[in-house]
Amino acid sequence: MKLLNISLLLFVVLTSCVSSTIRDTASVEDLKVAPESRQLPRQYLVQLVRADNYGNGLKIDLHMKDFDLTQVSSREEFNNEIEKLIDLYKLEKNEGKNLKQASSNFPISKDIKIALEYLKDLNMKISSDYDRQTVDTENFEKIYEVSESINMNYKNIVVPPIQLGRIFSTMFGGLTSKLGENTRTFKDQLPDSEDPQDSTFWRKPHNISQQDTYYGFGRKKLTDYSQMVFNYTKPKTGYGTHPGFKVEYNNQDYKIRLGEEARVAPFETRIISILGYNTLIFEYVKDLRVKYNRKIFLEYNSRKVIPIEIFLGKQKVLEAKYNNHFLNPFRYVSHVTLKNGKNLSVEEFKENLLLKKTKKASKYEDNFNSEFEKTVDEVHFSHVSIEKFVDNQTTVGPWSWNDEKHIRRQELRGYGLLAAWLGNFDARADNNRVILIKNDDGQYVLRHFISDVGAGLGKSNPVFNISIDDINHFRNKVLKTKNHDKDIVSYKYQTPTTNKCFEAANAQDAQWMFKYIDQLTEVQIKNALTVAGFSPEEQEIVYHKLMLRKENIRQVLQKIKTDSALSH
Repeated sequence: MKLLNISLLLFVVLTSCVSSTIRDTASVEDLKVAPESRQLPRQYLVQLVRADNYGNGLKIDLHMKDFDLTQVSSREEFNNEIEKLIDLYKLEKNEGKNLKQASSNFPISKDIKIALEYLKDLNMKISSDYDRQTVDTENFEKIYEVSESINMNYKNIVVPPIQLGRIFSTMFGGLTSKLGENTRTFKDQLPDSEDPQDSTFWRKPHNISQQDTYYGFGRKKLTDYSQMVFNYTKPKTGYGTHPGFKVEYNNQDYKIRLGEEARVAPFETRIISILGYNTLIFEYVKDLRVKYNRKIFLEYNSRKVIPIEIFLGKQKVLEAKYNNHFLNPFRYVSHVTLKNGKNLSVEEFKENLLLKKTKKASKYEDNFNSEFEKTVDEVHFSHVSIEKFVDNQTTVGPWSWNDEKHIRRQELRGYGLLAAWLGNFDARADNNRVILIKNDDGQYVLRHFISDVGAGLGKSNPVFNISIDDINHFRNKVLKTKNHDKDIVSYKYQTPTTNKCFEAANAQDAQWMFKYIDQLTEVQIKNALTVAGFSPEEQEIVYHKLMLRKENIRQVLQKIKTDSALSH
């Protein structure tokens, strides 16, 4: 973990503020038009990645085009651009086997193609609304959110280009975010006793203390993964520091994550879900069995490398790579079973499998002992979490904490307190997903998911010290007061990249979230820890720490409330 801390600190030093470009767009209030009114909204801009990026050689930060969907001509252009992008999908699908023709720099996935068709349908609905002299503002919002998510697939949202002069300011906190460090107040902010309306991000939870956290997510049973032997299908090809790959069993696809987040994610997703947020379902697997396949090890280091480009004005002066280190593909192998039933330790397996014993020997196909491979049956992995792919879900792309529309949402500012309480520090845009869920009627429902919450229950100060599933060093405090005890700021908790939703959170946002956190019971917390693989002794430690952290939050918020009353 010390090596990870050093790497992350270097990442912070070399990175400038990761903030989404915020365009001036009309708010929902600006767009509201009474059905009987003939006055239509003046302006509502969306952006969409341009089809002419195909073959231009750009890998990131591709060309975008603006559309004002209040204008007939612009809606027609928007529709035409969507059609061009869908045609590119068809072209790439046909040319996929011919690398000289297919564009590797501008891939359009099946999910993005579905999202483009969704945009096309919404655009047609808006035109129909205009014909009837009515406007459904929700359709504008959906187009904005889905378009932005599509675009983020083609932007460097992890490390944007860095100006040389900003490196040192970034080093001293210009990148990371504390909860409440740039507190904002909003004219339309609701009092503590009221809740925001249900949204694509959050829905008001009911009877929290009665909700089940062992099975979780409204289920009545768990899948027994210990009896399943999976087949390897694909390597992990996204960003991130933790290894993983994809498998299938009986034609059902799954994603495997390996490493220190294996227990934290199944626990935290259960807590986050019953408090009203959309999140993916992770399950802890003590012993994952996978049919031996050479590609497990050969393709283990297939994740994307994060480019770091440093500029002086418009001139690039340095180019480097982050997350380019080699991951040991045998680290989470517990043992191997041969076809004759004999078990081998990972050391024995590695000794027999590889002809040369260099650090990166598994990267080379001709270095595998093919005769020995014929005797291998199953590879067993430990420190595993598993995610089942859901057939009716289409993943569009990320969504940003730094979008001005999102910063104005109390449910997202308030989520910052929940993340801080759990120690979940890695709240980045690329850990979020916009997902289209197909209902029984064949219609798509838009949802914003907080999709990766495995970084928690440990130290949560990325600049100085972080750890995951490190319960003995999980601190007892979350908040402290600032501005002469009038507002909150997190205590030794911050995100590794800019999170403006968390920064903007104020005491009122925290009080709103705390009333829900306070309804969680000991049984619920311990049940979630049990199914996530924590021993009874570990459960006692985690529960005790969470209660201390909750009491700290209570005392800080009460002090602010008392001081505010006295000042009036």
